[in-house]
Amino acid sequence: MLGISAEEVQAQQQKTVPMAQVPGSLPPQPEGARTMIGVAMPGVAPILPPAPTADQSGGLPPAARGEQRTMLGLAMPGIAPTRSDPPNALPRAPLAPAPLPAIVPAPAPLVDEPLPPAPVLAKKGGLPLGVVAGVVGLLVAAAGVGVYFFWKAGAPLVVKPRLGPQGNEQLQLTCPTCPDGTKATAAGSSGTFKDKEAALELAAPLKLGENPLEIQLDRPSMGRDETVKASILVPYRVKVDLANTATSDPIVVRVETLPGTTVKVDGRDVALDGEGKGTQPIDVRAETEGASDEGKVIDRTIPYEVTPKGSDTERGNLNVRVGVVPLHIDAPTAHMVTDADRFVVAGRTAKGASVAVNGKSIEAGTGIFFGTFELPADKETPVEIRASGPNVAPRTARFAVRRVASLETEAKAFEAANPLGYDTVAANIEGNVGKGLAVDGEVRQSRTVNHQTVAIVDSHRGCAKKPCLVRVVYGGDLELKPRQELRAYGKITRAFSAGEAGAGKPVPEVEADFVIRGKTK
Repeated sequence: MLGISAEEVQAQQQKTVPMAQVPGSLPPQPEGARTMIGVAMPGVAPILPPAPTADQSGGLPPAARGEQRTMLGLAMPGIAPTRSDPPNALPRAPLAPAPLPAIVPAPAPLVDEPLPPAPVLAKKGGLPLGVVAGVVGLLVAAAGVGVYFFWKAGAPLVVKPRLGPQGNEQLQLTCPTCPDGTKATAAGSSGTFKDKEAALELAAPLKLGENPLEIQLDRPSMGRDETVKASILVPYRVKVDLANTATSDPIVVRVETLPGTTVKVDGRDVALDGEGKGTQPIDVRAETEGASDEGKVIDRTIPYEVTPKGSDTERGNLNVRVGVVPLHIDAPTAHMVTDADRFVVAGRTAKGASVAVNGKSIEAGTGIFFGTFELPADKETPVEIRASGPNVAPRTARFAVRRVASLETEAKAFEAANPLGYDTVAANIEGNVGKGLAVDGEVRQSRTVNHQTVAIVDSHRGCAKKPCLVRVVYGGDLELKPRQELRAYGKITRAFSAGEAGAGKPVPEVEADFVIRGKTK
C-alpha cells in the first residue's frame, strides 16, 4: 500500500610414382633410340644407332658424324634424300658392316629476331575519366538524422559529398573502372575502392560555392594510375544542431546559403544575415514538458524548402531522433500550499544528468537530487525544474508553491467547493481522476522517502462502511504516527492496488496540496 517495489578441411599430398613403376608404361629407352618427336619404336619409326666410335667413323670429326642425323631421326634410302660428297672431300674409311647413306642438308641457321620495343607507360595527369561537376545540398544531423543530396553527374567517376556515421563530411566515389584495392586520394584524405565504391573522410567541410578537387587514382598491379579533376558546387547547407540540448530549444536547424537564396524550415521562413546564415528552433515542448519516469524518444521529420537565386525550389526532410532524459519529482506537489518559509525540491533522474531549479544547479550526480529554497510571504512562487544530459533533450517540470498565512483558512475554502465523498470516488476511481477530494481520518501507516511522505489513511468523510482507505502522497517531510489524525486536501491521481500487483481492493490515491496534522489517539 505504501508503494515499496520488489528486487529484479585437411589436404593430403600424393607421391609421384616413377614412370618405370606405372603398370603398362614403357621401359626406359637408350639414348640412341630417341628422336626429336619421341622414342622410335621398331616397325614404327627409324631408330638412331648409337654414336659411332673413332674406329667406326674412320676418324671423322664430330661435325661430319653429326651430318648422319635428320630432324626426325636417320636418313634412310628411299625415305630421305642423300647428299653426295662435295669436291675435294677427304677420303672416308669404309663403315662396317654397310656404309650409311649421306644425310640431307642441314637446315638454315636460326636468325634471332629483334625484341619488340618496350611499352610506353602513360604518365599521370589529364582527365581520362572526365570532369565531374554537380550540385549538392548537404543535410547534416546527429543521432541517426537522415542526409539528402542533390547531385547532377553523368561521368564514369561520380563524386558525391555525404555525411559519415559520426557526423563528419565524406566524399563518396563511384568508379566502374576501378577494381577492388584501387586507392583514391583527395584533399589530404584517402580511401580504398571496394565493389566500385570508396569513401574519403574530409578533414574540413566543403565550403559554400565551387570546390575544385584533384582525385588521384592508384589502381593495383599494372592498372592505370591517373589524376581526375572535379569541381563541386555547394549552394547551401542545412543541418540539425543538437549541441545545446540543455537549453529550452534542444533542436535547432542551422542554414548556410549563397546570397539570394530563400529558405523555409518546418513551414516557417528562416531569417538570414548578410553572410547567408540563419537558425530555426524546432518546437518540441510537447515531448519535453512535464515529469516522466521513462526516458522517451523524440522522432520528428522536419520539412525544408531551399530556393537558390534563379533556380527552382528544392524540397527535402530532416529526420531527427533524439532521446529525452527522465525526470521524477518527489517534492513538491504540483499545487503545493504551505505556511512555511521554505520548501524542498527533490526527485530522481538519469545517472550523470544535470538538474537546475529556477536556473540554479543542484547536485544530481547519482541521479537523486534535492535542495531547499526560500519562499516569500503571501506569494505564489513558480518553480522550474530542468534535467538535462549530453546528447539528449532536456525535460522540464513546472510547479507553483504558494505560501499562506493559515492552512485552516485554505481548508475552509477547499471544503466550500463541495469536494467528493469517499463512497462516490471509490465507486469509480478512474472516472474521478483529477477531481478534488478531502481526506479526514486516522493514519494507518506512513513512510518518508527522498523528502516525499506517503500515508495510508482510513477516512471517515463520505464513508458509509469502514475501512475507507486512501493513499495520500505529500511532497515534503512529515512525521506521522499510527492513529494520528490527518486531514489532506488535493486531487485524485489514480486507483492504487496494494503492491501494485492487483492484490486487494484498489483504493484512491490523492496528491495532497497541503495537509493538517491532528492529535494521536
